[in-house]
Amino acid sequence: MVRGGTVAMLAAVLGCGSDSVAPTPSTDVSRLYWSLTLDQHAINLSTVAPYDTVRLTATPRQADGQPLTDTSVAMPTFRSTDPARVRVSADGLLQAVAPGQAVAVIATLQVGFITHTDTALVYVTNSAAPSVPAGFSIHPLPGDSTIWDANQLSNFDLFGPATIVPHDSLGNPISGIGISFSSSDTTIAKIARTTGVLDGRRPGQVKIIASTTAFGVVMADTIPFTITMPATQLVIAAPPSTNPTGNNIFGPATVEIAAGGEVVWGNYSFTPTDIVFDDPTNVAEDILICGCGSGNVDFFVGDSVFGPGIAARRFPVAGTYTYHTTAPGGASGKIIVYPPPAASADRARPGVMLTRDR
Repeated sequence: MVRGGTVAMLAAVLGCGSDSVAPTPSTDVSRLYWSLTLDQHAINLSTVAPYDTVRLTATPRQADGQPLTDTSVAMPTFRSTDPARVRVSADGLLQAVAPGQAVAVIATLQVGFITHTDTALVYVTNSAAPSVPAGFSIHPLPGDSTIWDANQLSNFDLFGPATIVPHDSLGNPISGIGISFSSSDTTIAKIARTTGVLDGRRPGQVKIIASTTAFGVVMADTIPFTITMPATQLVIAAPPSTNPTGNNIFGPATVEIAAGGEVVWGNYSFTPTDIVFDDPTNVAEDILICGCGSGNVDFFVGDSVFGPGIAARRFPVAGTYTYHTTAPGGASGKIIVYPPPAASADRARPGVMLTRDR
């Protein structure tokens, strides 16, 4: 016989007949530990005081970009990859020891099984009176011309230390200052942190940011960019590799360009191929490539001496242009032309200067 008290105790242990439930995990992903960010990424120091120290701050952030609200999280740790040149304390105080270039100081924070890092590059001189910048600009073109197509941007050295030189209060250039570059949206355009090489990925609007901490002065500059579809696309007219003696096909069969862009066809075979548009009304001549007329393209062919046959057309009006060839096989293709993007409302501005306590 089991007494009532024993039954109640067993029910509590087994969870039978109890109103208690397990705690529900948080579903607000915006508050999860998402990244670790340093407040400085390019730091210029001297081995001579008072320019030999600066403090780094590492902030753990949530998925929404705000500082992590979980106060139980441990403090980030700091590590110098070259302590003989740059030392760093447990709380992020940097100390210049010897001259060096791009010494990496890494902040790390592990929360549970998730670890994030961020890196600052430190440039050290031994000058007792280093030239402190009064400003710098990352505007490479007059008139804030900031609309670029993705083809131009791919591995395009738009910025970089060679073209962006900080200057002193008299306007004289100062060389050897480390600068850090970043993009506000790396799915639209990526930029190499130290070299400024820009790589366009997809159409959209993005900000490019340059910053530096130079001998106690923090400087930053931004410029808005609008990334468009490519201005030029190449289409190959040739037999497929699996059947080199067969009829020509167009590859890629569909291309996308910005309004005003051009498509170039290269016939890499000895099979004459023409291009007939369903509606050739807005198919314009492209004088930069071949100056070979507008509208439909007559038969053209490759040559054993001069290489592939070339044809080109320009497309100033947005829309979809379908075409085919009357050559054997009747290959077809499609050109999608996108309208020009709206100009960015965020106007570029000159470099700004902020002071920082060492």
